[in-house]
Amino acid sequence: MRKEDLIMLIEVCEDLKKLDYYLEQITGLGHSGGTLKRIDNIYLVVQHYVHPYYSITDPIVPEDPKAFARQEDWKEPEGEFYRIVQDKDLSVEEKAELLLNPGTRYNR
Repeated sequence: MRKEDLIMLIEVCEDLKKLDYYLEQITGLGHSGGTLKRIDNIYLVVQHYVHPYYSITDPIVPEDPKAFARQEDWKEPEGEFYRIVQDKDLSVEEKAELLLNPGTRYNR
């Protein structure tokens, strides 16, 4: 997947968080509590096309965990995936870079 494509998908994820907030304010339920719960599938699509390290089914275990973004999380690539996607302080470009290259420094 090209970085530009991943950036567009991450932007959709960010808009989904905003939508969820507004739905919760109006209805008391987020999107996953109602008929729009399939929208969360966007995360599965993004996760499918990023670096295999973040794979749900067959994660790549690094030879040197210290080389990875956060040493304490290297055994939990799925958790790290969601932390990166949900991080408000990272730009979409930074998120895409981290998801395509898990050895990139993640100093948050």
